[in-house]
Amino acid sequence: MTQTLLQNGPVPLFDPQGMFAAHSASAQTVQLSASGRYFAFLFAAFDAYAIDTIEFVITTITSGPAEGEVRIVDISSNAPGTTFNGGTLKSQTFSTSSANSKVTVTGLDATLARGDLYAIQILWTSGDFLVLAGYGSTASAYGWPYCIRNEASVTRLDLAPVSLGAKTSGGVILPIHRAMVGPLAAQTAATVSTSGNPDEFGVAFQVSAPCRCRGLSIRTAGNSASATLRARLYSDPLGTPSTLATKTHAMANYLDQASGVRVLDLPFDSDIDLSTGTVYAAAIRAADTTSISIPYAEYHADADTAYFRRHANVRGISREGDSGAFATNDATWGKRITLINPLISHIDDATGGGGETFTGTLINRGIN
Repeated sequence: MTQTLLQNGPVPLFDPQGMFAAHSASAQTVQLSASGRYFAFLFAAFDAYAIDTIEFVITTITSGPAEGEVRIVDISSNAPGTTFNGGTLKSQTFSTSSANSKVTVTGLDATLARGDLYAIQILWTSGDFLVLAGYGSTASAYGWPYCIRNEASVTRLDLAPVSLGAKTSGGVILPIHRAMVGPLAAQTAATVSTSGNPDEFGVAFQVSAPCRCRGLSIRTAGNSASATLRARLYSDPLGTPSTLATKTHAMANYLDQASGVRVLDLPFDSDIDLSTGTVYAAAIRAADTTSISIPYAEYHADADTAYFRRHANVRGISREGDSGAFATNDATWGKRITLINPLISHIDDATGGGGETFTGTLINRGIN
């Protein structure tokens, strides 16, 4: 196996846009309460897709039931400016009386052509309700794709992540765009300490090509200046965990790292080789008795974390007491993805006998 240095590295192993580097974790919602109001995500198709199912979240129902229509719109000839134009390919209605819930709309049967421009649009029919658009500030992500919010007037939302998901008729999650991370329940943070249960949190993952990990990228928020976090890379986290590398980070040693949302890129003392067929984990824990804040993305159910795993095959894991196997099915943390990310510096070039070909993703999607 010959490892080739990534010239622009180290690069994140997985990074649905905005999950790790969003300027704000504030929820952005769209109030649908009158004729003509809608929320839409506009994008270019990077492949030919056959969309059957769209999933999204309604956070609040002021009066209901919440009723509307989901449309797949071809906007290739007339992308929206101040008004939403284009030809509707397919549409289906929805109705629900359940607030803070995921809405699943099936039967769209829309075929998208690679390279053309489209929109997923959620329109009002009756009721007064809030659709979760996503998280972040209104100017922290993309120029294209982007979102539109029409609440009597049109506002552009450069959000990431976007709380929408798309599937085929067979239930296969479609990689429409890495900003789309599925129907999130929350993106927030938990304050944890070594006296808690569980007290260590992270993600289990596999790689699909041999590569080298140089460190970890960790999203933090609202930590005390006296806090110190411990980050580790493990092999076999679901069996008998073995520590491959450890990094501690004292918030007080770095200017303005204790407050607000921060992304910490922390190098290990030496690179760690990662192989195919092995389950690894990146996890964080408080290094002492001072609590730390751990940001995470939470879904409505464990099964919905598959949307994140479509971008990166990871499972939320946790354990208590700094020993023993990590669990993937904790009633709370099984629905959460801790925002910690391996940084990759090298990858097998497929010419040195490793037998692996890098095809654009390092992720092996085999963890269940």
